[in-house]
Amino acid sequence: MTVIVCNEPTSAREVQCQRTRCYLPFPIADGQTAICPWCSDHETYERLAPDHFARGIVEGAMQMCRSEFGVDDDGVGTAVWIGDGPETVLESRLNRCNIYLGRKSNPLQIMYSGSHEAFHRVCSPCVGSHWADEMFAVLFSLLYLERAGQGDHADLNRLGLVAQAEACSIEAMFAVNGGSCPDGLYGRVYILGQSLIDCIGWDRLKMLAVTKSADGRMDLAAWLLSLLSHPGFDGDRFCRFPTFSWWV
Repeated sequence: MTVIVCNEPTSAREVQCQRTRCYLPFPIADGQTAICPWCSDHETYERLAPDHFARGIVEGAMQMCRSEFGVDDDGVGTAVWIGDGPETVLESRLNRCNIYLGRKSNPLQIMYSGSHEAFHRVCSPCVGSHWADEMFAVLFSLLYLERAGQGDHADLNRLGLVAQAEACSIEAMFAVNGGSCPDGLYGRVYILGQSLIDCIGWDRLKMLAVTKSADGRMDLAAWLLSLLSHPGFDGDRFCRFPTFSWWV
């Protein structure tokens, strides 16, 4: 492992310190690890090489996500980092997304969080936290685990999501539109998403993830209109869905 320290800072801005949001001031190549000069803990950021297990997980999940949601490659690069915790950041001037994973995560946690971030990378790379984006990221990560033969781990995460949902009210969930995520959000959006799957099915629900407005955000109104106007769709049942009034 090559470790870079800040002896001669350059103008390079490859990766952000996740604590201060300052860029590490030196270039970092695949397989190299840099020590942050800004924080007292001097945490490390490793840019993963192509043969790294975690990078393979993220890239495989991205490929599955593009196939599942019918999203073409956008031509934007992707770099995968081991850092403080899971996060996807669009670096527009680099024409690249940086996907961060947690340095303390075990392989199963990498699969869960890496596929969660893969959804954000493919379907919402330039959108801040929104409850609908987080709902699909959670649902996709569980789907990924199932298809990767990790159904038991998916079920374990489902139990944890249901337990944490109590910390986030429905009102707080629907208020998430940028900014930080409240405690329990992932659990609350999981319960909503699973209820929607039970009501209208995954194939209809997942169309919301790729129904976009001009600003790149999910267009709830357009998706609802397409659903309600589709021949054979039970609109009456869907309109009786709990919390439907929050959507319109």
